[in-house]
Amino acid sequence: MRSFPIVAAALFLGIPGIAQAQQPDLYFQLGAVWAAPLLHDNIAGEDITTQQSIAPFVRLGAGLPIAPKIGVGLEATAAWGGYSADEDGTTTDLGNITTLSFLANLNGPIVQRLHWRVGLGMIGTIPSDDSGIFLQGGKWNALFSAGLDYYLPLLTKFDLMIGARADTHTLTPDQTTTVGFGGTQWVPQVSLGVGLSLRKTPKS
Repeated sequence: MRSFPIVAAALFLGIPGIAQAQQPDLYFQLGAVWAAPLLHDNIAGEDITTQQSIAPFVRLGAGLPIAPKIGVGLEATAAWGGYSADEDGTTTDLGNITTLSFLANLNGPIVQRLHWRVGLGMIGTIPSDDSGIFLQGGKWNALFSAGLDYYLPLLTKFDLMIGARADTHTLTPDQTTTVGFGGTQWVPQVSLGVGLSLRKTPKS
């Protein structure tokens, strides 16, 4: 599992070079992501919730058309922010984390300039402090994503790209039991990004 980000990065970097003659889709986005509580449990009658803050992200994407209305691509996203624990109304700052994700996806048009995108990948956490539940880091969890992209003409070779996503990823038992929670937990999240898309084929 540790080799996944290396393979994904190699594929991501290789797509533009391989696809020069095949009219690749390239894009860049900045935005923010909101995540549901990372962990939620009740211990001795007290609710304990661990929650991420709204986190800014940077996203790079590249893809190729494989059929008239179907494309395949790969995204790399980095997001960073803080997280805290709320126990019986008391909030404790748990420091900062950075998440890295790689997503293989399929995409295609719905109507003019509105496109769907679905994907499967992995997400990992990197702690930036010397304490917290993600101190050990290095864990890569499954990531599932679905969303919409809307394109507006901007320049001769660029479109303004607005992307909305709904994702979910797992936290594995070895990550949750070390902090008193049980079993695999799912973490839904939503994001909104704005950026530039370079596309050599018309969007229909």
